[in-house]
Amino acid sequence: MTEPAATCARITRPRRRMTDRRLGSVVDMDEAPVISVRHLTKRYADFVAVNDISFEVQPGEIFGIVGPNGAGKTSAIESVMGLRWPYAGEVRVLGLDPHRQRTQLAERIGMQLQQAELPRRLKVRELLDLFASFYQHAVPYEPLLKARPASSGGCATAGAASTVAAAARTSGRMRGSSLAITVAPRPRCAGGSR
Repeated sequence: MTEPAATCARITRPRRRMTDRRLGSVVDMDEAPVISVRHLTKRYADFVAVNDISFEVQPGEIFGIVGPNGAGKTSAIESVMGLRWPYAGEVRVLGLDPHRQRTQLAERIGMQLQQAELPRRLKVRELLDLFASFYQHAVPYEPLLKARPASSGGCATAGAASTVAAAARTSGRMRGSSLAITVAPRPRCAGGSR
């Protein structure tokens, strides 16, 4: 019996130069990968969840890892975003080691977890206030509270006065609130697992 395998998928946009205002530097987007993974392996005791994978994600690309349950997708993403230590290999996100330079990287990435438990008694506005306070250059979230995507016919996030518990009753509104938290730091790179 063969083990489940994950596959990488990507959508590419034209590259460009961009200025990182926080660092005051110009980055040539044709040369600097946003994510660089070399020979990543993640083990849990004797179980190998991720076995020697390598890839790069260039600026402007939308990149995903797809595969069946147990293929190592979440373990790989969590290792790349600094939430888990890899067993072996090298990972760089925006040129930084997500484990050893976590503080510097935290201001520049957004992360949406597969599952997250949020304080259910907080109002959505209070939750967004809390997460925005973690970052120096947080995105103003007020427009996000008012956004109404045409495809959903509803709010992107639950109303500002709604509690997180009320938002959780509607999965689309909870995802919208979670996405607002993900973009709070004005990320140059965002990741997540589902």
